[in-house]
Amino acid sequence: MNPGLRLSPQPDGTVLVRTGKVELGQGILGALSQIIADELGLHPDQVRMLPADTAFGPDEGVTSGSLSVQDAGTALRQACRALRSAGAGSPPAGPPAHWVGRPWPRADLVAKLSGQPAYIHDLLLPGLLHGRVLHPPERGAQLIAADSAVAAAAAMPGVLQVLQDGRLLGLLAEHPAQADLALQRLAT
Repeated sequence: MNPGLRLSPQPDGTVLVRTGKVELGQGILGALSQIIADELGLHPDQVRMLPADTAFGPDEGVTSGSLSVQDAGTALRQACRALRSAGAGSPPAGPPAHWVGRPWPRADLVAKLSGQPAYIHDLLLPGLLHGRVLHPPERGAQLIAADSAVAAAAAMPGVLQVLQDGRLLGLLAEHPAQADLALQRLAT
C-alpha cells in the first residue's frame, strides 16, 4: 500500500484502510469500517483496517471522545469519494447498504474479554522504559527543594533516572509499578 494513500483496493475485493485512530475499546475501527462500507457499497467484512502507524498513517490527533468518528469518518468518506471518482483500481461499488448505525460484531472484543494483549499499554517491548512526571500540586506552586526526595526515588529498585526541569520532576523506570511508586516518593 502506498503510504500516502488512506485507501488501497486489493485484487480480492477488499480495501486496506489507513487511519490515525486506534482501537481503545470504544469500537472506533468498526464504526469507521461501516462508514467505508457504506461509501463504497461494500460489506464491512471487505474493509481491512490497518493498525495505526505514525510513520505512514495520517496524523489525526488523539483517539478519544465522540469526535473520532466525526473527524476520521468525514476524512474517510472524502477518501472513498475520491477513490470512486478515480475509478481505476477501485472496488466494484454495489448499492448503498447503510451499515452505519446497524449492529455489527466487534472483532476487537475477543482479545479484550479473554485477557489477551489488546491495547498499546499491554505491549512489553525490549528496552521499554516507563516515565512519570510530577506536576506542581496547584497553579503557581513553586518547587523549593527536592534533593532528598530525588535521592530517595533514584535509589528505588528499577528507577534509572530522576530529573528536574524547573518546577517539574520526572523519572524513568523499568516497570510501570516501579515508576508509580517512585512518583509517590517524589510527591513527598
